[in-house]
Amino acid sequence: DRAYARVTGTSFSCPSASGSAILLVQFYDRLFPGEAMRASTLKGLLLHTADDLMDPGPDYQTGWGLINVEAAAQVMRLHADAAEGQFLIESSLDRTPIMHEYHVVLDDPQGVTFTLCWTDPDARPSTLHDSSRSFLTHDLDLRVFKDDTVFLPFTLDPLQPRKDAVPGDNVVDNVEQIVLNTSEPGSYTIEVSRKYSLITPVQWYSLISDVPLIRTTRHAPR
Repeated sequence: DRAYARVTGTSFSCPSASGSAILLVQFYDRLFPGEAMRASTLKGLLLHTADDLMDPGPDYQTGWGLINVEAAAQVMRLHADAAEGQFLIESSLDRTPIMHEYHVVLDDPQGVTFTLCWTDPDARPSTLHDSSRSFLTHDLDLRVFKDDTVFLPFTLDPLQPRKDAVPGDNVVDNVEQIVLNTSEPGSYTIEVSRKYSLITPVQWYSLISDVPLIRTTRHAPR
């Protein structure tokens, strides 16, 4: 068929990503008729299941990696078939000083991944060219606890863009991801909280997990 041709280049990344996203939206609608997937869930799912192309974590050259539609669809299917717990969580924080807590027991935690994503309200644009300061309006936090050990999300240094992503307090991105680097089995707690007050009544977020999570409590941040 002469109506088709094969070409490559960065100009084709947007239509490829958009087409992949539409397929996932259609599949979600098939699994959950009448339920609209939040934009933050779709974005978080694409980044959560992307194939890393360089060193572990995001980088300024390849982002979160290569979109893997099949892996994203598999997470959706697991969520639909889960008898207990959730792989895809959509919830919201409000102006009260509380956080959300989730629980999971892991036999083999090495490499288990959790991704937090939210659609941040509009920020005031900068007059500086290529500013490295944070433009977050609502700064949400993702943390994982195992006894006295705290696991932090990936962070990048905008002043040293060639450096690998390292665990830290991410204050610039509306996506936070934690990959467990321990083989210690047991009970793990996943926490979602916010740093500052909200300018809107609520802030919706999406939490994507490799394993089914069970909501346990809401209480003041640690």
